[in-house]
Amino acid sequence: MRRGGITGEGECGAIKAGELVLGQYLGDPDPTAPVTPKLREAVFYHREQWQKRLAFGPGGQRRSDGTLDSICNHLTAPQGEFMGEKRHQFCTNLAATVAETLARAGVKVEVRG
Repeated sequence: MRRGGITGEGECGAIKAGELVLGQYLGDPDPTAPVTPKLREAVFYHREQWQKRLAFGPGGQRRSDGTLDSICNHLTAPQGEFMGEKRHQFCTNLAATVAETLARAGVKVEVRG
């Protein structure tokens, strides 16, 4: 969302922002309405895809409940310097799952430079 990390201590911004974008495009415009089937399917697909993209190592740890630890510093630790090029590529690759998920859901999005 801001083209680089802030502290790395919270949840992965690429993942969290992706979920918010999916909600914006695929959720019901009424904030009190239930989750749409299309959004639910997209969120599950998105989670599956970003988990596949992760280079598990020191990052990609699982919590005691079996869910993936998505703390930024834990995911990016294997990528070297926090503000380095390798980490930026890792995060950009992770964020690309949102575009793929939207395309799969039939959403056409214009990318502006």
